[in-house]
Amino acid sequence: MVGSASKASMRYSLHNIDSRDVVATTVAADRHEALEWFSEKLRLMLTFEGDPADADYLLDEWPERLLSMASTTNPTIPVFVVRAVGAHPQASQGAGCGQTGA
Repeated sequence: MVGSASKASMRYSLHNIDSRDVVATTVAADRHEALEWFSEKLRLMLTFEGDPADADYLLDEWPERLLSMASTTNPTIPVFVVRAVGAHPQASQGAGCGQTGA
């Protein structure tokens, strides 16, 4: 992590919400950087936005220098998979695509 030497690194682990298994772990400057890394690693679009009751994963974070905390995980930050939204009905009819009505 070049350029972030002055900022304390955090360790993040992403947990499956159903089994509480650790899916992946990374070190990052902040939780948004970690979420970006998890998104790339899992090939999913992940976000912190959503109803906590509908979370797909939970994120745990702790200071990297406190490795002992890895054995006492308590993931509490909800993470969601962004689901594809269906196209607007007019999109399939060519609306807005230069077509005009007859």
